[in-house]
Amino acid sequence: MANMTELKKACKVQVLVRLRPEHSEYKEESNSDGIPKRCVRAVDSSTLELWNCRNSEESIRYRFHKFFDEDSTQEKIYHNSVCPLIPLMLQGQNASVFAYGPTGAGKTHTMVGSPDEPGLIPRCAAELFKLIDTHHQDPTVPWKYKVLFSYLEIYQEKIKDLLDLNKDDLLIRQDQQQNIFIPNLTEMEIETLGEFMSLFIKASHQRKTAATKLNPQSSRSHSIVLIQVQKHKQVAPVMKLIGKFYLIDLAGSEDNRKTGNEGIRLKESGAINSSLFALGQVVDALNRGLCQVPYRNSKLTRLLQDSLGGSAHSCMIANIAPEMRFYADTVNTLNFASKSRTMVNQPFVRRTIGKSLTYKRYRDVALPLSRAKRHKMDDSSATHELSKPIRKPILEPQKLTIPAEILSPLRVEQGKIHDRLAALEKLAAGQTLTRTTVLSDINVTKGQTAEQKLPSSQQASGLITKPLTDINKSIRMYVVFRQSRPGLQIVLLLNPHSAKTMLTVDENLKVKINPHFQEAHRNKILKVLNDGTIIELKTLQGVGQKRAELIMNWRREHGPLQQVQDLKLINGFTDKMVTSFLKNNLLSQITFSSE
Repeated sequence: MANMTELKKACKVQVLVRLRPEHSEYKEESNSDGIPKRCVRAVDSSTLELWNCRNSEESIRYRFHKFFDEDSTQEKIYHNSVCPLIPLMLQGQNASVFAYGPTGAGKTHTMVGSPDEPGLIPRCAAELFKLIDTHHQDPTVPWKYKVLFSYLEIYQEKIKDLLDLNKDDLLIRQDQQQNIFIPNLTEMEIETLGEFMSLFIKASHQRKTAATKLNPQSSRSHSIVLIQVQKHKQVAPVMKLIGKFYLIDLAGSEDNRKTGNEGIRLKESGAINSSLFALGQVVDALNRGLCQVPYRNSKLTRLLQDSLGGSAHSCMIANIAPEMRFYADTVNTLNFASKSRTMVNQPFVRRTIGKSLTYKRYRDVALPLSRAKRHKMDDSSATHELSKPIRKPILEPQKLTIPAEILSPLRVEQGKIHDRLAALEKLAAGQTLTRTTVLSDINVTKGQTAEQKLPSSQQASGLITKPLTDINKSIRMYVVFRQSRPGLQIVLLLNPHSAKTMLTVDENLKVKINPHFQEAHRNKILKVLNDGTIIELKTLQGVGQKRAELIMNWRREHGPLQQVQDLKLINGFTDKMVTSFLKNNLLSQITFSSE
């Protein structure tokens, strides 16, 4: 049984900007008309200035969570981006780090690095195994760890498994908990850092790369490293925590006029730019609070759904180049990074608690017996009941007993109800009970045959039942409405499936909505609609995940609802849906009173 504990505070996507050093081949480029050689300069640790091409006397200033100039080391970037997220993964939360930027800006160097300067991925794995070894050395920690490693690339909108080249064009699926996963993706269990590096280096060589005019080793695909940590508790209560870490190296956007791409390179560039454009559409939709976010427009955004407006701690590293020839790419990257700062994720702990042995035994034993018993009734009991003449009423008049805690709204009328029940018992004792029979799981044909065998005098005084919405989960109440024809009676039937209690009710007793309780309940529903979280909204009848998100988006854009009926103003709620919501939620609590 899964138990997800949502964090109290949502967190924004952390956006970091890294400026790579100038390439020697571009330093000798001459500029005219007062255009500087560099288009970017640092202001402080979180601010940079960009040269304004429309007015050379002005500059455009950007502020991010962190800004790293060309002198920043791999270690400094690691400690300010990935390192704080690793302990969260061991607590059962998800995290993601992805590098974004134009081709040749240093994304792969940031994520993978070199033997002398390891990137974020090797450093993340080293820190992870270091923390796990520390926990294993502590005998008081009752946890056992299991680390799984997966590596894939998205090449021309096809997902390829880099750990198993035979798996090509894998599919993306979504489970009942709205988690995105890839069936048949290889998951290698690793126990040491050396084992991870061996698999990672070998798989990295399988990634698609090629030379262009701007980058001699340009990545032609998006790569995603997935590290999953399963944390098992060995003592009671037995539980399992699952944390996932996504390390994403995006392919760079390309201007084919500068790269000179032709043939297959042009096709690869088109697929890369198309997926990055879809990524921008997702960010725009999240910032505008749209009800429909286009995650399905590309494989990349589908896999990043948890990282963009989802339940993962996310960090984006925007890589830019200082040279003036990359000015347009730098402007686009900084604008995209600036928009990404406003995205909000809501992480939660993924915890699975084991079922108790008692519950398992009950499920294994009780269900087969109940099915066999029901099957036996279908074959023999129903036929026998049909052929047997009706001699005695199956149900005898009984005293109605209802726990006070279940019908707490009736306490105001408790004294009147007791007097009414006493009078009803006397009336019921003097009446001739209607002959009834209880049949289980009888098809329509058998039901019609039984009706034909009843005498006409009994059919005239039959009972007509109509179920209402259940008042409480622990009790099912059905109220039989009195029809306009004479001879029909109002019957209150508790637990109709077992037919253990039936009471004939005086026709003077009327059922109506108590306005005080109804108004209080209406205000309670309105408060949940205006202040409730996703989980609280889903407790309302007729509200699922999608409708809860529609309500949340409406609140962020337009503010609270003035009344419950204002749900029809939300884009996506039809009049029929609102009517059904009002019926299920506002008419579900009723009280009885006599006039």
